Amino acid sequence: MENGKASEILKAVKCNKLKSQTVSQDASIGVPQEEAALCLQRLLRDLLIQDPYCVSDVNQSGAIDKKDFDLAVQRICSSRHWSTDNPKTQQTKDTLLKIWEELQQRADSDQDGQISRDEWYSMWEDYAKDPAHAHGWQQTYMKFMFDLEDSSGDGSIDENEFSNVCHSHGVQEAEARDAFKKMGVGNEVTRDKFFELWKQYFTSDDPNAPGNFIFGKTSF
Repeated sequence: MENGKASEILKAVKCNKLKSQTVSQDASIGVPQEEAALCLQRLLRDLLIQDPYCVSDVNQSGAIDKKDFDLAVQRICSSRHWSTDNPKTQQTKDTLLKIWEELQQRADSDQDGQISRDEWYSMWEDYAKDPAHAHGWQQTYMKFMFDLEDSSGDGSIDENEFSNVCHSHGVQEAEARDAFKKMGVGNEVTRDKFFELWKQYFTSDDPNAPGNFIFGKTSF
């Protein structure tokens, strides 16, 4: 399927939650129902396997495993210029190890030591259905993400902090600044507001929901 058509479908249904297994044909898009459904499933899985900061398929093996978390620690600490004996380095290691262990226990259904795309997608789909009962590692992950972006440690994320962190992990600075504005938070994102936006990202069907932009991307 052409990228343009895929993008239109994605925006129409919402990039991270497939509420129905079928999609009606849209005359303005001109995509058969079956093709649209397959495209959505593929796009959703590709999007959910990615995370521009830490918990993702860092080594591009096609699945998430402990090596990805080890590489994530290196990338985060390097971007912050933290030495190996910096307490924040050890804190980052401990937090990501805890996330990995709980993630593996929850999502590695075939117990092969890695999280496949299907396992990753299924886990977040379950979260989207019932975010009020998120697993412990998901709560830890969400808090870790906030603390990562709140580089000053003052309890809120401003536009410069947000764009700097996004840019250090591959997002263009201009796009990240645009994403910050689209979140509609004014000059800063408080912890409570971030948690609200986080839930929107994984649960809302609205393609214009402010939570869509918490990872600094404005196009999908």
